[in-house]
Amino acid sequence: MENTLTIAIIQEIFLPTVNGVVTSSINLAVNLKKLGHKVFFIAPSWFKYRENEVDGIPIHYIPSVATHMYPGIRLISPFSKKMAKIIDSEDVDIVHVTGPWLLARAAILAARKKNIPVVQTFHTLIYEDTYLIYFGKTNLLMPFLRKNVWWYIGRFVKKSDVMTAPSRHACDTLVEHFPDMPVVHIRNGVNLEEFKEQQGVKELKTKYPEFNEKTFIFVGRLGEEKSVSVLIRAFVEAYKKDNELRLFLIGDGPGRREYERIVKNEGLTGSVFFLGRLDYHELITGGLYHHARALVTASTTENQPVTVLEAIACNTPVIIPDVNGINELLDKNGLFFEAGNIKDFAEKMVTMANEDAVYNDCKAGGLKLREEFEGLKIAGQFEKLYQDVMSSVSAREKG
Repeated sequence: MENTLTIAIIQEIFLPTVNGVVTSSINLAVNLKKLGHKVFFIAPSWFKYRENEVDGIPIHYIPSVATHMYPGIRLISPFSKKMAKIIDSEDVDIVHVTGPWLLARAAILAARKKNIPVVQTFHTLIYEDTYLIYFGKTNLLMPFLRKNVWWYIGRFVKKSDVMTAPSRHACDTLVEHFPDMPVVHIRNGVNLEEFKEQQGVKELKTKYPEFNEKTFIFVGRLGEEKSVSVLIRAFVEAYKKDNELRLFLIGDGPGRREYERIVKNEGLTGSVFFLGRLDYHELITGGLYHHARALVTASTTENQPVTVLEAIACNTPVIIPDVNGINELLDKNGLFFEAGNIKDFAEKMVTMANEDAVYNDCKAGGLKLREEFEGLKIAGQFEKLYQDVMSSVSAREKG
């Protein structure tokens, strides 16, 4: 590596909360380090997680207080002196922001004072109603939030030097609203090597006796922004056609009790199982991903969900809605269904469970797709972007 960069990755939400942004950011940091760069995280302080590093990547903490707006999001001073001190003392070359909130604001202000380039990745489609409801808490505020959300996003976009997004759909949406802003499409990454080791079916069934060859899995937050109720109701319909089907829901969230109530009322407590949050290593090596018939989701607000990438890494078929963003992850490795169409979703599950030819074709298609998301390859794309934006900012200063 000719030029070693010092990169600060800004995480509005961080461990112990685990979501796609956190997972993909850790993956990126680890692979940037492999390329020879110095990388560290800046995250809000939280008594629930006080480790000094994660996977060998150091963490700096900014004092914060709790908020109940969205799980894991914290309040910090947007004029944080500690932020400026960290940026200065670490001699940062690039500030990489992963979400538009107060920590990002503080990082951008500190970077601008020292003419440090700012790269922002647009991970979450916060302009969707299913996310806005967390901030408004009531539908009465939705018209106001819809009207102002792009103004709010723009306050961060316009202070960045370049935007990236993992899906082409998100990139196109950014270009539509901010035509003068450079936008680069760079996908999320996964380390394929981590998924090579997995428990066999026998060991998996020892821990989960209910698991069978017609088991579907959902991995993610149990909230309505993920359309989990649509998934459960579709499974109810699929189960009526084949009572050997099983559904494992991996994760937790505010909707869990309601979803458990639906399952109980439908008499499916012996076929639908809530596993809660699992340790990441256990999740990717324990066999649930590898031996599932398919990963299923009904979510229509995805940019590029890491859980689908993890299924691709395990060569596991997926069943996903045909909506912009997430549909970019299907290329002969699974089945589409019409978004929100419970009957169509159910039929696709029954097809995947019972037609071996379809299942095997999807697995074959996945083998060709998985290499596109190798983490080191994605880190290399960011490395080039960082170097390009540094050169651009340097030329701008001289000119």
